[in-house]
Amino acid sequence: PYTTIQYALDAPSTRHGDTIAVMPGTYQETLHFTGQAVTVQSMDGPEVTIIDASRQGSVVSFTNYARTGNALASPILRGFTLTGGSGTAWKDMRSGGGVFVVDATAGLEDCILAGNRAALGAGVFSDGGTVTLLGCTLRDNIAGTKYRLQDGHGGAVYARGGAVGLNQTVVLSNKAGRGAGLYLDGARLDAVKSKVLANVTEVRDLHGHPGEGGGLYAHGA
Repeated sequence: PYTTIQYALDAPSTRHGDTIAVMPGTYQETLHFTGQAVTVQSMDGPEVTIIDASRQGSVVSFTNYARTGNALASPILRGFTLTGGSGTAWKDMRSGGGVFVVDATAGLEDCILAGNRAALGAGVFSDGGTVTLLGCTLRDNIAGTKYRLQDGHGGAVYARGGAVGLNQTVVLSNKAGRGAGLYLDGARLDAVKSKVLANVTEVRDLHGHPGEGGGLYAHGA
């Protein structure tokens, strides 16, 4: 057994195609996938297997796959609650409270993303990536800057380019200035048997003008 999930992920013995099984518990750490095409899977599901970033960055990040020659690698994270994320500094904005993806492919299955914050994509942020959410719940994530919730985009999901897939996934009770559920900037959305419910945009200025895109805000998508 390993002392942290990241240690198992980085172990020299871990090979492409491996599955890392994780015991129930709360893991106070952040995970970084940087080219490994592996599956990280909880043994007993997201209710009892929690990764808590404790506001120390994105809970999970998927980056650098193209640079490592593994652009087609498909890592999978299955059966976790991801919480306590505060995002990664990206182009002067905190992005991806729960999940941060840049030029990579990421699969999340049977995961709960809740209680994360960032300016862009409090639940999931993707820039040029392909993100697939299967059987997941994204709830109670808040996109906003340090001083103004109105400036946040993508309470649950923010995607610039690339593609987002929702399959049997629920997007519920997230908040942002624009796109409280999803914010798409030139990204493709494929949704199957999924629900986007009760997401709330914040008032955007002192004159009381409402936010935009409670469920979905799309620009060039």
